[in-house]
Amino acid sequence: MANSPYSTPPSSYRSHSGGSARTPILVIGVLLLLSAALFVLVTRPALRDSEPPATAGEDAPAESTPAGGESAEVPPEQDPAATEGADQSPERELSGRDPALVLEAAALALQQGDVDAFMDVLGPGLFDATAIRGLETLFGSGEFGIDPAQATSQLGRTPTIQRWALNLTHRSDPETSPRLEIDFALQPDRSWLPSRFLLPETPEQQRQAHTIDAESGALEVARAFLDAVLIQDFPAARRLVDRTRVNDATLAGLCILFEEGAFKLREDNPLVATVANDSVAWFLAQVVSEELETESRFGMVLHRDEGSPWIINEINPERILSVYASRFGDGDVYYTPLVRNPQGGDSLVLFFGFDDAVIHPRTLRQIEIVSEVLMSDPTRELKISGHTDARGSAEYNMALSKERADAVRETLIQFGVEPEQVKIEGHGATRPRRANFNPDGTDNPEGRRVNRRAEIFLDF
Repeated sequence: MANSPYSTPPSSYRSHSGGSARTPILVIGVLLLLSAALFVLVTRPALRDSEPPATAGEDAPAESTPAGGESAEVPPEQDPAATEGADQSPERELSGRDPALVLEAAALALQQGDVDAFMDVLGPGLFDATAIRGLETLFGSGEFGIDPAQATSQLGRTPTIQRWALNLTHRSDPETSPRLEIDFALQPDRSWLPSRFLLPETPEQQRQAHTIDAESGALEVARAFLDAVLIQDFPAARRLVDRTRVNDATLAGLCILFEEGAFKLREDNPLVATVANDSVAWFLAQVVSEELETESRFGMVLHRDEGSPWIINEINPERILSVYASRFGDGDVYYTPLVRNPQGGDSLVLFFGFDDAVIHPRTLRQIEIVSEVLMSDPTRELKISGHTDARGSAEYNMALSKERADAVRETLIQFGVEPEQVKIEGHGATRPRRANFNPDGTDNPEGRRVNRRAEIFLDF
């Protein structure tokens, strides 16, 4: 045993310059290495080719998830569920799939004039007798079709609801463009299924697809509010807000922003809930303006008590206001329709050129909206305060500030407001919004531009 190679320490064994005991071991080692190489070169590619392709399920690699965060879908021709039996209906094939894909199939059915197939795709149980009659009326005549420019759009979403639209167009009147709205609800298995169908009965009702009541969800209320603001329907917008928290100036300012800035809701996810539970919902309204070549957004907070309808109790327009002011500043005249009032809430504000009290053409629409508010209730009164920058004497500035407030009052009267509904006061340069001078005592032209104004506080 003492002479056995297995009893010799490895270091001692490797130091031998020869010996017959080492040769068989080397030969065996070489053969093993050759076998391993042969396995890698020949057998492994065959194994790799025999592996099944990855599918886009929960265990799919990250590459299978497209931008936007939605799970990638298996095309119908690759979906095993689509071929498991001959009795698969469109509803069963699409159940739980991406809402966008469901609506693509639904739009295709309507393009072919097949209302029954359309209902099968979304689920026949989604449609009551009124909805079925409405669909048959819309598509039985052949006057309406799917909008070729944009068949579908997502109107908004919360963590548990997605609202989509199928956009229609009248074949002989492109300006008539109602939409079919479909809600998708999140299921316990994380799939999305159609849960509600909304069919406007007339083109006018398509702006507000249904009546808001205690059963309406936060998404419905937020969307109805935006629809009202988009067409400057001030009374409709006011009905959806808590007027102890959101004053008329804020609503009027939003109407002005949307009209003058030509803002529209973004077609993709215009209304997104960042927080949503049974009593509170926070939404971001995302808007675009082709005229200003910009995008912006503003926030809304909705609240409800148990058994009560959702209501908007906070609006945060600061970002869209900043975009608007930066684009609409006109030479010597500063411009933004809303400012924060020191007493709380917002005020409409009208700006003037240096040393004048002439109403700027851009402010006429603001004054017109205020006149509509006042004329809706003749018992209401408002106060207009006039202001100046710090150039000139105190006496001169006081007179100029009153002149500016009176110019606004006279314009309101021209729009039909009763004279006794409007009171005015002048404050000269005593209530600046911005500093008239820089910290080193030099002139601040930008600050003075902001201070040449008249304010209307619509807190009745």
